[in-house]
Amino acid sequence: MKNWLLPLLCSLPILATAQFSSDALLFGETHQSVTARGLGTGNILGGLGADLSNASTNPAGLGVYRKTEIGISLGSLTDITQNSFLTANSKEKGRYSQFAFGGIGGLITMELDDYSDWKFVNFGMSVNRLANFGQDIELAGTNEGSRLLSIRDAANGFAPNDLYPYESQLAYDAYLIDLDGNNNNTYVAAVIPSDVIEKRQSVERKGGITELGFSMAANYQNKLYLGATLGIDFLNYKDYRFYSEAATNDTISFVGFDFSEYRNVTGTGINLKLGMLYRVNKVVRVGFAIHTPTAYRLSETYDTELGGTVYYNNVLRDSSIKSPIIQQLEHNYVSPWVFAGNVGIVIGKRGFIGIEAIYKDYSWAKFSLIDADDTPDNRQFMSDLNRQIERSYTGTFDLGIGGEVNFGLARVRAGYRLQTSPYQQKVKGVSDLRHDISAGFGLRWKHFFLDLAYVHTLRQFEYIPYNSDSQPQRVTSTRQTSQVMLTMGFSIFQDYEVMDDPIR
Repeated sequence: MKNWLLPLLCSLPILATAQFSSDALLFGETHQSVTARGLGTGNILGGLGADLSNASTNPAGLGVYRKTEIGISLGSLTDITQNSFLTANSKEKGRYSQFAFGGIGGLITMELDDYSDWKFVNFGMSVNRLANFGQDIELAGTNEGSRLLSIRDAANGFAPNDLYPYESQLAYDAYLIDLDGNNNNTYVAAVIPSDVIEKRQSVERKGGITELGFSMAANYQNKLYLGATLGIDFLNYKDYRFYSEAATNDTISFVGFDFSEYRNVTGTGINLKLGMLYRVNKVVRVGFAIHTPTAYRLSETYDTELGGTVYYNNVLRDSSIKSPIIQQLEHNYVSPWVFAGNVGIVIGKRGFIGIEAIYKDYSWAKFSLIDADDTPDNRQFMSDLNRQIERSYTGTFDLGIGGEVNFGLARVRAGYRLQTSPYQQKVKGVSDLRHDISAGFGLRWKHFFLDLAYVHTLRQFEYIPYNSDSQPQRVTSTRQTSQVMLTMGFSIFQDYEVMDDPIR
C-alpha cells in the first residue's frame, strides 16, 4: 500500500471506517457447507465425529474413523434479498444463484500396535468452503435528501485539489458540488435538503472463503479423541455497487447522477483448530473445540466512476468521469476466536442426536498496518477503525440441534440452528437473528455412500445505502438463502478388525 492512501481515507473517517468495519463481520462470519450429511443434520457432528466436515469444526471427530475415506460435495445456492426502502410500498427483490462447492477431502487411518492404548492415528487433507459472499441487493424509493449532500459535507474544509479522488473530486468535476464563494473551502450542492429525489441502488457481491486443511487426529482407548487442523484460508470478494438519483421535477437545476463502485479483495490467512471428543459411554459423547483467529494479509483495489447531468450557469452539463487511478490497499486482518461445545447422543444403530453451541465475539476482530505504512497518521486511522469495531459488534451464540434416523441402507436427517445478532445497537423491527432449517437423506453401503441435503436460511438485517447524519436512509431487508448439497464418498482399503463406529 502506498503511504498516501490511508491519509486520503482519513479525510473521510465516517465512510472509510464504516467500509472497513463491516469487513470485520463479513470476513469473520463463516458457516460451513462442507458435506451433505453435516448440512442435513444442522452441522452438529462436532460432538459425534466420523464425518469429513469435522476438519473445519471439531477435528477430534476425525479420530473416530476406522476406515480410509474420500469424499466430494457439490451443489447449488440461491439467495433472495427483499428490501423495504423508505415506505412499505417501496420494495425490491434481488436474486443471486451460483454453483456451490462444499468440499473435497480424504482421510487415511493408521492402526497402531495392539498393545498400545493409542488405537489409531488418522491423517486428513481437505479443501472446504467456509463462506459464500454471493448476494444481490436491489432498492428503490423517493424521498427528501440526496447523497450529494453527504458528498458536499465530506468535501467541506478541503481545497478542490485536495478532494477525495474517488467521490467528492468526481462530483466537483461533474458540477454537482461547487465552492460557495466564501473563500473558506466550503461547498454547495446541486440539491437542497427539501428536494424530493428518486433513488436506486443495486449491489452485486461475489466470492467466498475456501480453506485448505491438514488434519491429524488420534484415538486413545476408543474413548478419548484428540485432533488438530492447520487451515490455510483463501479469501476472494468482489463488490460492485451502482447508485443513481434523479430529480422528480424540472424546477431545479439538478437532473440526475449515477455513481459506480468497484471493489476487489483477495487474501490468504492461516489458523489452527484444536478439538477434543470424549466417549462417556456407548450413548453419550462430549466435545470441545477452539479455533484460533485467522490472520489474513489482504490486498484490495477500489475504483469509482460518476456520471452527472445538471444545469450549471444555465448550461446543461452532462459528465462521465472515472477516478484518476485504481486505489490499491494492503493491510492485515485478524478474525475472532471461536469456542465450540458439543454433545452427541448415539441411539445404538438407530441413529443419533447432536447439540452444539458456538461463541464468537466480532468485537475482537482487528485490522493492522503492514510495516511499510506504519506512520502516525495511518496508526491513528487504524486505532479509530478498531474502536469502531469494538463499539459496533458483540459476541454471538450459534446454537444447533439435529439428528439422523438409521433405516439400514437409508438415513433420514433434520436440523435447526439459531445465531444471535452480532450488533451491539438494536434496530427497531429488525432482529438480525439467523435461522437455518435443514433436512437430508442418505444411502450407505459398505464402501460407498451418497448423501443429499437442503438448508433454508432466514435472516433480517438493516442496510444503509449511504451515510447521512441529517437525513438517514435506511433499508429493512429480509434475506432467504436456499442451498442444495450432494456428497459422494468411498471407504477404501480393507476394514480393520475393530468394529466400525455405529454412527457410520
